[in-house]
Amino acid sequence: MSDQVTGWLGEIELVFQNRNGRTVLERNLHKGPLQVQKPFYPEGDAISHVYLLHPPGGVVGGDVLKVTVAVGSKAHALITTPAAAKFYRSEGFWAHLNQKIAVSPDAVMEWFPQGTIIFSGAKVKINTHIDLSQGSRFIGWDLVCLGRPACGESFQTGCLDQRIEIWQNGTPLRIERLLISGGGAVLSQDWGFQGFPVIAQLICANPEKGIEEKVRDLWKDNSTEQLFAVSRVNDVLIIRILGHHIEAAKNILIACWDVLRQSQLGRHCSIPRIWNT
Repeated sequence: MSDQVTGWLGEIELVFQNRNGRTVLERNLHKGPLQVQKPFYPEGDAISHVYLLHPPGGVVGGDVLKVTVAVGSKAHALITTPAAAKFYRSEGFWAHLNQKIAVSPDAVMEWFPQGTIIFSGAKVKINTHIDLSQGSRFIGWDLVCLGRPACGESFQTGCLDQRIEIWQNGTPLRIERLLISGGGAVLSQDWGFQGFPVIAQLICANPEKGIEEKVRDLWKDNSTEQLFAVSRVNDVLIIRILGHHIEAAKNILIACWDVLRQSQLGRHCSIPRIWNT
């Protein structure tokens, strides 16, 4: 089947600006099943925490979701979600999630959606484009679970086509594509995901020199329950985890986030309250 849109079309555009030291949500335009609650300020006026909501709870073949975020100069936004996104089995059409994030000079974007669960049989295309400026900062993660291991469901059919791009001043820093077919060899082989259903990564652009060693020091687990790796290319730090549970991977990445946030922003991470509900 084609990429025809047969389901929900959800669009949201969020623009954050600094107004006398307070980050305000200056523009909030939405269409269809994408919304945000009012901004929260658990860390004071300088940092705006926003929860991105998708009331239907799941995405099916034919649905298209578009998220556009812009953070103005000297503004600081943190965006998360109340729960993991779920992509259900498709009868043939693709589900699309397109995310565009622009960070102006001296602005900060923290991007922490709770996760993405790809049901067996789902056909999903996820494109994330991050556009940075001189002096801007970005820390964010991507947590994907293939199938539903808690229910004994592995990713036997379907497809995930995921692309993440990071650009700065028109120059590509990182372009990565992940193409996974259900039941494919990459899921089980040693050169692939080795049977781990959870694929997680944390991305930090333009981190402090040498910070990767501090991040590596966090990893004390010698078991085979999760695999952990750190790399740095073109001033983009990537922390990768292969695991069995999203929450376990997320807890490790929170510790990494805390180290990176202290280095870049001089403050500990502030856990969004909605993560505890």
